[in-house]
Amino acid sequence: MKEPRRTVLVVDDDPDIVEVVSFLLGLHAVPVVVARDGVEALERLRESNDVGLVLLDLMMPRMSGADVLRAVRRDPALARTPIVVMSGNRDAAATATEHGADDCLLKPVELDDLTRTVARYVPLREAVAASGLSSGDIMRT
Repeated sequence: MKEPRRTVLVVDDDPDIVEVVSFLLGLHAVPVVVARDGVEALERLRESNDVGLVLLDLMMPRMSGADVLRAVRRDPALARTPIVVMSGNRDAAATATEHGADDCLLKPVELDDLTRTVARYVPLREAVAASGLSSGDIMRT
């Protein structure tokens, strides 16, 4: 049986978002790769064979999330990669659907919603209880 892909590619130009998401996923022993824009996202996807999920912001420099979605869905080697748009843009759900995203989370994202969504695509381990994090919205940008 083939091992599931475990790594999550977090694509966001906001370092605070990247830090919080990376920390949360780290509590569940999920490996994280980071890209600060769409160009880096495509590079990371093509370099790795373990990305099981992409968490993708829409509004980024150099290449937007919508452009990343289109490029991934056109590339036969990447087309089946699950992508969840994570954006504060009020039109994010429509954009995500239009360009073939698997799901959409609107910022601010609740920790529990993020964890549940990620768990649908990559295996999570029991979170470290001593983290001090509580449920609630964390990402406001």
